[in-house]
Amino acid sequence: MFNDVAILTEKIYSTTTTDEYGDPIVTESTSQVFVEPKSVKYTEFYAAQTAGFDPQIVFMLSDYLDYHGESFVEYQDVMYKVIRTYRKGQMLDIVCAHED
Repeated sequence: MFNDVAILTEKIYSTTTTDEYGDPIVTESTSQVFVEPKSVKYTEFYAAQTAGFDPQIVFMLSDYLDYHGESFVEYQDVMYKVIRTYRKGQMLDIVCAHED
């Protein structure tokens, strides 16, 4: 069931260190998790569309404790942005859209 691997990613912007252009240094915190990719349900899709989002895929995690508020999910070399999450018992669904 949870045989696929995804990488949860959070971009961390430094408040004290900048590059030569004065931009904050960005580092990434990542962790690998087992997921079950699912299609977006039509009710979820249309509700998100009315709010200006374009959900593409849902990742189900077997344990909600594996998620720590990351903003991005990389799956099969495609980066997705987290739109929202919702917990179902011990499991967690992460609704994502393609990252621009």
